Amino acid sequence: ISDDSFVELQFPLIDVDPEGRVHVTFWGTKEIGKDRWFALWHSVSVDGGGTFSAPRKITDLSFPKTLGVAIPQYLPVRFNLSPQLAIDKSSGPRSGWLYQVWTANDAETPSENTLERPLDIYLSRSTDGGDSWSMPRIVNSNGHDDTFQFYPSVAVTPNGVVTVSWYDGRDDRYNRTTHYYTAYS
Repeated sequence: ISDDSFVELQFPLIDVDPEGRVHVTFWGTKEIGKDRWFALWHSVSVDGGGTFSAPRKITDLSFPKTLGVAIPQYLPVRFNLSPQLAIDKSSGPRSGWLYQVWTANDAETPSENTLERPLDIYLSRSTDGGDSWSMPRIVNSNGHDDTFQFYPSVAVTPNGVVTVSWYDGRDDRYNRTTHYYTAYS
């Protein structure tokens, strides 16, 4: 799916839409060097995985400078942006829509000064099979405060309800504990 233009790749995800198209998303960069920026990418196969489209960028994103970063007091282990993909397989009006969630510092305007900010949960959706994606939006209702949100999951119920869940530190002013939060649409 990826070609030699990518210099770093991780976190592939796969799902199949109601029409049988195979969708793959992944995190990667085509840049080399200290100041490179990463993105989430999407590719689709219309022949059962025999061939795939050229990857299209879902969004640029910023993330802590190293994937080995620890979240203060919560998680002194390797941490990543934890992208997740889900497709609406209902027979409702949003059948076939794609939903991508991930953890990042600031998906709206990646820049060097956002790399040390606390993390939020972002979502982007595609209503046209991955040809285009919505502007990323923060799912957690306390976006851009001093707490960390991380390890998201996304699922679409059989009747088309999109549910996102994640670990959230907003309930402890000392940043020592987390709770599990859920939002749905």
